[in-house]
Formats: sequence, C-alpha cells, structure tokens
Amino acid sequence: MRANHGLEIQIGSPVVDFIGEPYMEHFLSNFTAALEGKSIMLEQELSHGDQQIWWQFNYNPAYDNGGNIIGISYNATDITSLKKSQQLTQERDRALDHIALVQSHEIRRPVSSIIGITELLKEHTYTKEMEEVHILELAVGELDQTIRKIVNEASIQIQT
Repeated sequence: MRANHGLEIQIGSPVVDFIGEPYMEHFLSNFTAALEGKSIMLEQELSHGDQQIWWQFNYNPAYDNGGNIIGISYNATDITSLKKSQQLTQERDRALDHIALVQSHEIRRPVSSIIGITELLKEHTYTKEMEEVHILELAVGELDQTIRKIVNEASIQIQT
C-alpha cells in the first residue's frame, strides 16, 4: 500500500480506504459473497500509475466456534513475478511446439522422399552404384533417427 498508494496500513483502518475507486464495486461484490459463505480466489491485472501489477485476491468467510460468519479474511498478493514467469514458460512451450512441427513435417518430408528413392534404387540391383546407395541409405537413416529423437525430446519437454 505504501509503494502503490502512499498509504500506511494501521490497526483499525477501514479496508475500503485502500481500494481504488475503479475497483470498489468489484471488491464489495466479492466481499458480500464472502459474507454469504462463499470463498473466492481470483487473479487480476490492475493499473497502478504507469505500471501493471498482477494481484491474487482471496475473500474467505471467518467463522466462530458455532459456525457463524463473524467476518471476512481478505488478502491481496502481488503475483506479477509469477505471472511473468508463467508467460515466459508459455512462450517457450510455443517455441518448442513450432520446432517439433518443423522437425516432424518440413524436415522429415524430404528425408522420407530420400528413403523411398533408396528403396527404389535397391530394387534395381546396379552393382556399381550399390555401395553408394548403401552409404546414402545409412546417412538418411541416421538423419531420420536424429529427427525422430529431436521431435520426441521436444514432445517430452512440452508435456512437462
């Protein structure tokens, strides 16, 4: 509150003194729902001057020993760092998805063509070229395995 609003929180300060006017209706709606027994947790990005801050808001009814609601527990936590980390992770996942797509389709397609051509060449037993066909077959097989390994590893990374 001090950093964002220049306000000091003190015992007995009304919580509404710390809620910005644009957010008051939303706050009161959630507060009322908590008074009716509903627990609410939400995340929201709010403007504070020239910066955007992600907040996690928790509204929970507070009960006495008899099960009667006697108040509300309200907590607002700055989760901006967490949200930025999540965004970076999502961007990384999208990049890995793209790599897997390129590897599995755009690169694998010509490799499949080469494999097919080597199979055709092996059917025509040209003894002079058989050694070259065999070398080509080994090289393309190795390339195919490398592509499959990359795609598999990217898929595992995306799933975790």
